[in-house]
Amino acid sequence: MADFNNYKHLTQAVNLIPPQDNFFSKNFFKKREVSYADKVVIGKEALAPSGVARFKNKEHSAAILTKLGGETLNFVLAETHEKYIFSADEFANMKTLGSGLINGASSDRLAEWNKFVLKHAGLLKERVERRFEMLCAQAISTGEISVTENGITYSADFGFEENKHYYDVAGVYFSVTTKDPLASIRNWIKSVKRKSGLNDIVVIMGESAADAYMAHEKVTNSLNLLNYPVGQLKPFQSISGFGGDMIHMLPGGWPIYEYKNVYVDAEAVVTDMVDPKVVIVAALSGDYRKYAGVINKFKPNSTDIDQSAVEMLSELRQNEDRTEAYISLRAKLLPVILNPDSIEVHKVLAG
Repeated sequence: MADFNNYKHLTQAVNLIPPQDNFFSKNFFKKREVSYADKVVIGKEALAPSGVARFKNKEHSAAILTKLGGETLNFVLAETHEKYIFSADEFANMKTLGSGLINGASSDRLAEWNKFVLKHAGLLKERVERRFEMLCAQAISTGEISVTENGITYSADFGFEENKHYYDVAGVYFSVTTKDPLASIRNWIKSVKRKSGLNDIVVIMGESAADAYMAHEKVTNSLNLLNYPVGQLKPFQSISGFGGDMIHMLPGGWPIYEYKNVYVDAEAVVTDMVDPKVVIVAALSGDYRKYAGVINKFKPNSTDIDQSAVEMLSELRQNEDRTEAYISLRAKLLPVILNPDSIEVHKVLAG
């Protein structure tokens, strides 16, 4: 049986808990990279989507191509560390842990104690995963990560340019009857396809944008006139996850989703993960990466490094006088967008 006093056992058990089914984390930032020094140094990619292979004569050498590349970006991995504290008195006064009595057989007590520990370690893991989804949503919808809480400030900028990747001026209002949201969306899809060279485009609307889109007279008339089907998604566009709901599919096979997910910050303020007034047009196969950091610990009574953990480390510890114990979880995770040309974000409502 696992010994959760050993952080390796507890961390392994936490890693085996199925992850949350979060929309952006699951569908975009799937490619995992490991950072061994708490830093990420990348060359921002510049795609060449329209290039074709060159002809040559037999007597000529191969044509030399300019290397793809761009500016170098440097990021420090985001780190979280939380713990759940309970006292010896709290534990002694518990009548049950889970479904079993703590004063039963020793094997039963250990099993129930392990359930208790893993339950609370799992709750800490869920908080980490919600934080990562928040960072993913922020990165995709704004081109940067900016967090300020409890006196701590963290930021990362992925190089979105105004009027190229992020259109902050609402030039196309979904609330204006003379505008045509469907025509605008088709143009945005074409723009991302041209810039990225990728074809698996999805459209993701914030909640207010989705409401205005579905209420727009030109949209409803087109849907009724052309009988736009929900239809079958292409295999590479068959995506799902908490926060994202499919609205319908445009002719040509471009799915439209509504994203509505919130988080509660350290001041108990409920905040949308994505601005409700924006529309995101993104290629699913763009270069989005999940960077996981290495978490090190010393061996007991030694300055030698013990076995390291990657991404998360959970442990059960007592305070010095053994009157309190805590279950903690450290995590080092950062979503990174290597090529902004696979994304456009348009603000479609005023405010």
